[in-house]
Amino acid sequence: MKTDCFRKKNAGFTLAELLMVIVIIGVLGSIAIPRFFPQKEKAVVAEAVNMMGAIRQGEIAYRLEHAGYLNLPQTGHTWDEIGIDDPNASNAKFSYKVESSGGTTTITATRNSTDAKYKDKTITLNVANGSWDGTHPFRPKS
Repeated sequence: MKTDCFRKKNAGFTLAELLMVIVIIGVLGSIAIPRFFPQKEKAVVAEAVNMMGAIRQGEIAYRLEHAGYLNLPQTGHTWDEIGIDDPNASNAKFSYKVESSGGTTTITATRNSTDAKYKDKTITLNVANGSWDGTHPFRPKS
């Protein structure tokens, strides 16, 4: 019995098989890719938290020498006075500000973003006790 008539003459994939593979890859990609976007924002927040820690250490050192914290940025004072470069000049992702009111000094980082989900979200650090607050969803929890 001759079996050559049942064999494919051209080995390869059909168009339908290729389309099914492309659809499966597309579905998997649409599920997986959105899970990676928060990781990027978490990295940006981690960078801001590190900068705020450096600002806090500089403010504490300044207070030990001068019996008070600096409100930065403020006319007549620069970030150099607490031993760091201006974080607002080197980092466009957050705007940093140190404020004292009612005996409490806080460092506030405000997110500069085109993404409406994170735009103007804040991370706040209390200089005296190191507690965290703010509106950013990935801020550190106290």
